[in-house]
Amino acid sequence: MPVLIVIIGVIMLLLLITVGKINASISFVIVSLFVGLSMGLSLDDTVEALFKEYFNLTLKETLATRTVMETIIGVVGLAGVMLLNIFI
Repeated sequence: MPVLIVIIGVIMLLLLITVGKINASISFVIVSLFVGLSMGLSLDDTVEALFKEYFNLTLKETLATRTVMETIIGVVGLAGVMLLNIFI
């Protein structure tokens, strides 16, 4: 779910930039907010239960794995925004 939120946010921002309705620097701020939001939404009961059952993990392993995964998504997204800000 959080990855879907980031993808939708990036698509919307690209559309707004293409139309010329938004400045590129503002779009980077919004993308970084979506990335931060994806890190904050890592605790979802339904997703946690599905992840736990599918990979046959304990609750502690599930929380540790999902926390690391969401943190990596957030850090890579932030690094991508910072790199794009340098080149654009």
